Amino acid sequence: MSEKMRNPYESEEGLKSEVTLSQRWCIITSLLFFIAISVPPLWRTANEFSKPASERWIPIVEIANTDSVEAANVLREKRKLSSGIERTEPSIRDHLQAFERGVKDADFRNASRRVDQARQLLWLRDGNRKVHLGSEGWLYYQPELDALTGYGPLRPEPDSVIKNPDRAQWNPARAVVLKFAEQLKERGIRLTLVPVPTKPMIQPEGVTGKDGEFLHPDYGKLLGQFRESGIEVIDLIPTFREMKNREPVFLRQDTHWTSPAMKVAATFVAKSVSLEGLSKSLETKVDSVPRESKGDLVEMLGLSKSVDYFDPEPQTLNRILDRKTGKPVASDSNSPLVVIGDSFVNIYEDPSIGFGDGESKDTI
Repeated sequence: MSEKMRNPYESEEGLKSEVTLSQRWCIITSLLFFIAISVPPLWRTANEFSKPASERWIPIVEIANTDSVEAANVLREKRKLSSGIERTEPSIRDHLQAFERGVKDADFRNASRRVDQARQLLWLRDGNRKVHLGSEGWLYYQPELDALTGYGPLRPEPDSVIKNPDRAQWNPARAVVLKFAEQLKERGIRLTLVPVPTKPMIQPEGVTGKDGEFLHPDYGKLLGQFRESGIEVIDLIPTFREMKNREPVFLRQDTHWTSPAMKVAATFVAKSVSLEGLSKSLETKVDSVPRESKGDLVEMLGLSKSVDYFDPEPQTLNRILDRKTGKPVASDSNSPLVVIGDSFVNIYEDPSIGFGDGESKDTI
């Protein structure tokens, strides 16, 4: 006997619905859908033919070009980031990922994405996968929020079959720091670690709606493990907590700290580190210079330049100059103290980050 298949939701009164559409409207909606998915690639193809032959990237041609230079470049990048990839010839996966890159960088896609993002921002007050729009003008880097609410620094995130098998190998920061400290110890070098809190850790009010801190439960345990291994850890959170009562520690539209916060951090670290033998006779002067930037988080939104929704944030920087020469104080290659840092160290120096113009390596 055969039993007729039954819709399991038919018995639910609240879920019953019936939608009818005339043949005329079926044809119209089908044509509109076909036009919507056909126009962008056709427009891209026509636009590519206006370029020199060596610069053309035509989707309908490239999707069939499995032996492309782009696919070889994708595989080369993967092999640099992951020692587990042994193949030397591009696979179909490499080809498709190279093709996706080409589509992602397409002119028509970028233009439509900027328009959609502007509408999403202006009409819905929403950001994107990288930027979270908080209240009162605060912007947050979404991965930083995810890190504070996820597995944390001590528990590895479980793997998934849906993840790209060729993704770069990721080493947890804890293991990297401990290995680096051990390598320095073998050479008689002492490591002092200064973890810089992220914006939501110190100023989460744009997300939580209330003052306070937003720390992962394992944050204290992580610092404790570093100290137990012999690493000197300087915790900036108490200092920033006190500073926060007077003025913002982080920029509203950027992932980095303010110029005053950078100065407070530098002063606190200098007091915490033994500077014996580092004194140097040098007369200096301070030159204040104004800078402004809309912030890296605004840039991550990918808005068109015509969308003037965010105003630049001004900052006053202090340049440390040699009084005799009037030039920025140069680093001393013979110094027994080495400072290694990321963008929080050169935020106000590196022009690519937004506030610096490259004229000084000693601007705070």
